Amino acid sequence: MLALYGKGKSASQSRPKETAGRIDRLLEFVGDKMLSDINGELCRTYVAQRSTDAAARRELEDLRAAINHHRREGLCSQVIAIVLPQERPPRGAG
Repeated sequence: MLALYGKGKSASQSRPKETAGRIDRLLEFVGDKMLSDINGELCRTYVAQRSTDAAARRELEDLRAAINHHRREGLCSQVIAIVLPQERPPRGAG
C-alpha cells in the first residue's frame, strides 16, 4: 500500500524526495503489518519511537493518505483510523 502510494503520488508532491524518505521510515515500522494491524496503539508506539511528535504526525498523515489512496483504488474496503499526536501551535502564537 505504501509502495503504491509512493509510486503514484510522491512524484506529484512538491518535495518528492522528502515524501519518499517519510514513506521509507513508515515502511521500516509497518512494512510487515497488515492493514488490520494498524490501530491507535500502533500509531502511539510509532510516535514514541520518532524524534519529535511533529515528525511522527507528518509521517502518520502520509500513512493515512496512503491508506485512503489504496481504498479509492478499490484495493480494500476497510476504513482505518490513524491516531495523530496533538498538533503544536505555531511558534510565536499565543
